[in-house]
Amino acid sequence: MHIPERLNWLRRHEAGRAWLASLPTVVAGLAREWNLQVGAAFEGSNVSYVAPAMRGTEHVVLKVQWPHDECVHEADALKVWNGDGAARLLAHDAEGAVGVVLNRPTDIAIGEALPHWRDASAPPACLYMGGPVQPDAAIGLGLGVSAGGPGATPLTAVTTYLDELDALDAIDPPTRPNPKPQTPMRRILAAYGPKMLELARERSAGAHTYKVNVAHTQQAREILGPDAFLGVEHAVLFESDPDKARALAREHLSVYLAAWNKPNVDKFRRLGYTEDDIANGGSDRLVDDLVYWGDLDTIVTKLHAHLDAGADHVCVQVTGIAPGQSAMPYWRELADALLPQGANT
Repeated sequence: MHIPERLNWLRRHEAGRAWLASLPTVVAGLAREWNLQVGAAFEGSNVSYVAPAMRGTEHVVLKVQWPHDECVHEADALKVWNGDGAARLLAHDAEGAVGVVLNRPTDIAIGEALPHWRDASAPPACLYMGGPVQPDAAIGLGLGVSAGGPGATPLTAVTTYLDELDALDAIDPPTRPNPKPQTPMRRILAAYGPKMLELARERSAGAHTYKVNVAHTQQAREILGPDAFLGVEHAVLFESDPDKARALAREHLSVYLAAWNKPNVDKFRRLGYTEDDIANGGSDRLVDDLVYWGDLDTIVTKLHAHLDAGADHVCVQVTGIAPGQSAMPYWRELADALLPQGANT
């Protein structure tokens, strides 16, 4: 079985090598149990084995996640949505493996509705209903970094990917099978470093960041300028005891702070954290900056700091939930506290 190149960083430590060695057996077992015909894995994921599959005539995505205490909650969230979102849970196991289907496929081909995306779309290349979008809008997810091939830097890969999308958009009207949509399409880049943020400013509607502090949000806004969209992610933890909260937060951050996870470790260095901050599970300063813990009022106040620093949207990740329990009560508390004040959650 082919293992995507982007998972090879896991070979740097014993647990990662053991997990990769087990993948063929795990995938074969899930295929038998869930009656799947599994195709070649997608190349874009860093921490999960993700592959297209078929169950009868139904298109499925199989995702086997790198073991982590919180990975089981992906299935919990999909259960709560119960098929009302953009994906529907087909099956899952106790270790965090999930089988999902994109919700409500239609008979409308992408090339029919969005002709200049026809050659850039992957099978089954049709539109899907569902998800938090307007009836006259569509959302497309692109894997720009993984499109660059071996040896390509993220900046080069994304630039090439955007060039390809722009080339599709520039097809002369006489050769276009259908006219371009009347509503302009907006694209957002997952961006962190200054050069990628500059690229987002010049060639997209904005950027979305992940695992950053408020100082970075302020820097990102300065680079993007006043008009571009800026979304950020931030983890929260409903625990007021400092020792307990930081212990749980370190569990959440462990995969990002591990020495073998060089991209994230380098990111934290650029955020201004020292080697002492990054070592041994993270200093109190780093942990407190990247995981907001405490009671509801404390967490809400800290989240608003991102908005004050220039973010348009804060994606809140609730952590520290024990397996078998749900984060939904905390989501509801956060929604009640944040939405009346104008924050997007």
